[in-house]
Amino acid sequence: MKASAKAAKGKHDPDVVGTLNRVNLPDRGATYIVGTVAKALGHDVSTMTLSRSSIRRSYYRNCENQATEEQEFIRSKPLLLHWDGKLPDITGSKETVDRIAVLVTDGGEDVLLGVPKIGCGTGKHQAEACLATLDEWGIRQQVYGIVFDTTASNTGLKNGACTFIEQSLEHELVWVACRHHVMELVLASVFGPCLGQQGARCCPV
Repeated sequence: MKASAKAAKGKHDPDVVGTLNRVNLPDRGATYIVGTVAKALGHDVSTMTLSRSSIRRSYYRNCENQATEEQEFIRSKPLLLHWDGKLPDITGSKETVDRIAVLVTDGGEDVLLGVPKIGCGTGKHQAEACLATLDEWGIRQQVYGIVFDTTASNTGLKNGACTFIEQSLEHELVWVACRHHVMELVLASVFGPCLGQQGARCCPV
């Protein structure tokens, strides 16, 4: 009975539930796998509550707990704001839509806030998407730094996303440029004078 109790508890474990969800298993498939694994480990599945509804409830509970933990995390600390790239639309729509990933971190833990649509890839549109996402979570004033790629749309002094975000937050931010791209710029400035335009093209910026 003790082993069966452990098996029943295991199927509600957040790591187990999260893994089943990440591989996109339907409720019926997850129930089948949990029962098969429990039986293979020597547990008496007849004493366990195994059903699609119990798996689904565990999944919803896990999502609610994770959301609560993330909200407590991001609302209690100074944060760095990250955004990255233009991602293709993920809804399956035939419409051509660009998205960016918006995250925050305290230096040791990351939280994905959202993947909002943007009208186009200009600095202003990216900044507006980031700010709207911060407002949805109610954490605008907790952002004290920004992490970004050194593209013109991000770093432009007048129309860059960094400038728009800093002006909108109304306080100075720590700018943390992606070091990989910074080094590309440094190398390109060396390759150009030494090897000419062909050498500069060997170091993509």
